Amino acid sequence: MSKSDDLFTSINCVFDTIVAYLMPFYLAGAKGDTKLARNTILELVRVYRTATPAEIELAGRIMGLSAAAADSLRLSMRPNLSDTMILRYRNNALALNRAAEKCQAALEAMQEGRQQSQPPAPEPRPKPAAPAPSHSIKEHAFAAMGHELQAMRAAAAAAPLKGAADDPGRGQRA
Repeated sequence: MSKSDDLFTSINCVFDTIVAYLMPFYLAGAKGDTKLARNTILELVRVYRTATPAEIELAGRIMGLSAAAADSLRLSMRPNLSDTMILRYRNNALALNRAAEKCQAALEAMQEGRQQSQPPAPEPRPKPAAPAPSHSIKEHAFAAMGHELQAMRAAAAAAPLKGAADDPGRGQRA
């Protein structure tokens, strides 16, 4: 097994673990469709531009903490909760949000370090400018329309006009 195969296997393992933990949060929105929920999680992970198993794991933490924070807020809005329970749920949501922000900062630092360790991509060289056309686009358009108009006039002149006298069926009632 090559190094790239090992990395791919590790990435799949981490992603499958993230999907398993996040699936309950996304199944409700997907109306029980596990394929849709999994694809949604995949798209959300892609937003974080992850490239290593550690980065994917951090993206999964961010998503999980964010979903749990939203769930805590949802629970805090249930009817007939005591003020103490409302505050407990909301404090929990704030703590989860702070943890997600720390994970986001760690992910950004990790990605920045990865980008700095890679050699910079060569800068693209500008293409030489195309020679300026001798005529403007408007002039070309008007010239083309003039040629079309001349062709239509020539076709009209070549075709005989068909009048009432030329059409035996014209003017008769059925």
